[in-house]
Amino acid sequence: MKRQILKYTWFLLWGGAAVWGGLINGYLGIHAACGDCVPPVAVLNHFAHWVTLAATAVFVFIVPVLVFMKRSRRLKWLMAVWLLPGVIAFGLWYGPAFLPRPAPDVVGVEFTAATYNVMGFGADAAKTFAVIQDMKADLVALEELRPVLNDRLQTELADEYPYQISRVVQGLDGYALLSRYPILDYHIGLDENSDYRGDTPRYVRALIDFDGQVVVVYVFHPTIPDLPPRLYFPTAYNDEILWRQVKGLVNLIRAEDAPVLVLCDCNSTPRSRQYALLNRYLDEVYGERGWGFGLTFPADRPMIRIDYIWHSNDFETLEAKVWLEGGTSDHRPLWASLILKKDDS
Repeated sequence: MKRQILKYTWFLLWGGAAVWGGLINGYLGIHAACGDCVPPVAVLNHFAHWVTLAATAVFVFIVPVLVFMKRSRRLKWLMAVWLLPGVIAFGLWYGPAFLPRPAPDVVGVEFTAATYNVMGFGADAAKTFAVIQDMKADLVALEELRPVLNDRLQTELADEYPYQISRVVQGLDGYALLSRYPILDYHIGLDENSDYRGDTPRYVRALIDFDGQVVVVYVFHPTIPDLPPRLYFPTAYNDEILWRQVKGLVNLIRAEDAPVLVLCDCNSTPRSRQYALLNRYLDEVYGERGWGFGLTFPADRPMIRIDYIWHSNDFETLEAKVWLEGGTSDHRPLWASLILKKDDS
């Protein structure tokens, strides 16, 4: 009886680990070959942190058990190698986020910034404004702004943020930028004819005076991908419109001569091609100085990271963190302390 139990235990551990390793290796292989080209892999990219963490957990707990069981040594080594790619992927992709990273030693203008999707339809103004006031950021970008919040911004937050830009279009979507630094000029790239599902990016662009240095700040919120009806059958995934909107923003950024900040709910996760495109031209604060996965959505039980603060090489990140309180929103804000390097020209 005991021998039978050991036999079945060995079979289950071996078979389960072999199947799991095959799934992980298949995912990593397709991802390495073509990124988001296969819809199921594109969906899994959003959860790559959980997938590779699970692969690491299997390796840590299953391999030692297999090693101590009295079976073929060669098979044990083959199984360890079979499960190893998921561990390597986790270490390369997410390991640095769990290591201490000292702040840079630079001179310049220190300030704080935050991006906050307020989920305007369900927003309670008092609770939303309480989160904003608690963050005490010098710059705050708001996405999914609705009239119920927009009408009260300048009256209830005027003392903390004397410089404000906001617009709501079609009564159901809008952006705001709240600033303690003077706004010199701005352009709002959305109007009543703006199409949330169109190819053109919708944004707010502001020129802000940081103690004599002019900075370009974008507030951006692209469309969401066409999501599958079921995660276990994700063939309907399509992010082409999201890709074109992000690409349009990148083209605007590349034409800028001044330092650039982008505050966004980007609706893209760190393994997506949209993130990779932005990361080619800008640096991302949580990737530089955050600790852990930095999950921002959904607010009650965060599973993925889609909210970002991006910056050009003119800045350095001192600290980045996900705010623990999201008010009535389904997002948690992202907050960062940065420094605008001194302009010696």
